[in-house]
Amino acid sequence: MRPHRHKPKLFAHSLFCWIFTAILFSFLALNIHGVSPLELMTYPSDGSGGKETVTNSQNEHEGNDNKPSLLCRVNHAKAPWSQLSQKQWRNHIKAFFLIWKRSPDRDNYGGGGFFHYFALFVMIQELKPKVIVESGAFHGVGTWILRQTAGPEAKIIVLTPQEKEEIPHVDNGQNSLYLTGEKFVDFSDTTREQWEDWVGGIDNLAHTLLFFDDHQAGLKRLLKGRQLGFKHFAFDDNYPPTFGDSTALKQICSGIELWKYFGSTDIIYRDDFNGQIKSLSPLEFEAYQSQFWQNIAVYAEFPPAWDGPSRFPELNATILPKIREPPIFTRTELLELGLDEKFLPWDKESSRYTFVLYAQAKE
Repeated sequence: MRPHRHKPKLFAHSLFCWIFTAILFSFLALNIHGVSPLELMTYPSDGSGGKETVTNSQNEHEGNDNKPSLLCRVNHAKAPWSQLSQKQWRNHIKAFFLIWKRSPDRDNYGGGGFFHYFALFVMIQELKPKVIVESGAFHGVGTWILRQTAGPEAKIIVLTPQEKEEIPHVDNGQNSLYLTGEKFVDFSDTTREQWEDWVGGIDNLAHTLLFFDDHQAGLKRLLKGRQLGFKHFAFDDNYPPTFGDSTALKQICSGIELWKYFGSTDIIYRDDFNGQIKSLSPLEFEAYQSQFWQNIAVYAEFPPAWDGPSRFPELNATILPKIREPPIFTRTELLELGLDEKFLPWDKESSRYTFVLYAQAKE
């Protein structure tokens, strides 16, 4: 029998309808299960037109059988420390402990602690930046740690509003530049031309580590830094929702589920030491998320060096493992490494952990 002349067209039409229906039901299923389309977007990884899947904690948390997680990771395998062996980790912490014992102020009240500066130590050892920018110097202990870690050849640029004479610990090396007092300019107000001059040429922008400990909104710093041509970022205060005085990238990267986990019915945006506070609608928060995904290449929280109590009672032993990376060392290992509590009060230092972040901007 001769085939019906319209049969191929009917088959093609049916196939199109079946595919469209399948896609529609897949989209509805994703939203029913709380996965935003933003979380599944792909963005160009570079100017070559290639694609790089940007994932959040829903599908990148290793060792969790792809179950939803409250811990965000974006290309975590590209973190500076991701390939370190346990032997290398041990060597790093022993080397840093020697620096720590010589610190001019190990207490550093209101400033960074062992966990913060060990994170910076590892980032600097692995990235080997030519220039380090510190936004927010406070007592200057962090600057001292940076110099001891990076050596005399690295250039350190300090941006902080206080007068240089008011900083207890100042780096007077020839490779230091202080933009303080009347010379101070907030990072948000700087220009590409200024940075090319300060870092010693446009090529050094990609070899600069920006370290923010200035209590400003993380997304604001990320967007401005990428606009200026920077690539590597470190954030000291990367608090989960409802904590801290500025909206950290952790609060955006982990999405609405992390806010719900902390029982927050409102999403609050904070900036500039709580100087700016506003409630965000779901659509406004989604816009912040969209900006984040479009600009982030790597999001990797530095793990706590060891386990211990949190500075916030709400972040107890049940909650912490769900929202942070697993500790690097056990307390037995600390004893084996010679990290005795005479110079290093373990519980006190663990309680200062603030989910220190390494971020890399898209090129």
